[in-house]
Amino acid sequence: MIVEVCFDNQVIAACNYEKGIDNIEIQILSQNEDPQECIFPLQDFLNVLEISKKACHTVR
Repeated sequence: MIVEVCFDNQVIAACNYEKGIDNIEIQILSQNEDPQECIFPLQDFLNVLEISKKACHTVR
């Protein structure tokens, strides 16, 4: 199963569940004319977001 992630009616990412619920991959979709493939584990992406969020709170 693939789930598209939308923002302002624009597809910005796709989550691929084909490797199982514990191995979801996320693909960030580019609007550039020469898009590069950007696919990596969803959990890695979430971890980076969480680290960024914590860093932002410590700076304040």
